Amino acid sequence: MTEQNRVVLITGETSNFFEQAIFIVKKNIPENKVPVDFVAEAEKIISAYIARKYKPDTCCHFSPELELDMMKDEMTRRRRGQRFNIALNLILTIACSILLYFVMK
Repeated sequence: MTEQNRVVLITGETSNFFEQAIFIVKKNIPENKVPVDFVAEAEKIISAYIARKYKPDTCCHFSPELELDMMKDEMTRRRRGQRFNIALNLILTIACSILLYFVMK
């Protein structure tokens, strides 16, 4: 006789990202090892996966040197944009002044 896997299917109606979560329960589990709270057990599995897959130093945190370089790059882009805006406004002001000069003449 072949044993079939037991599958727990959780539908996430309130989730914007996941539609369903599927957990396959092991075949031979001793009665004293069956978890009482399946949700807590699923959270442990997911937490362990995240800890393995996305280590704290590589997930969303950057080294201080890299953060400093990123801030410098952002400030350089802002300054470059400000310079462009100043030059464009100056050119428009000169063009309007010249146009006004010829209209008034």
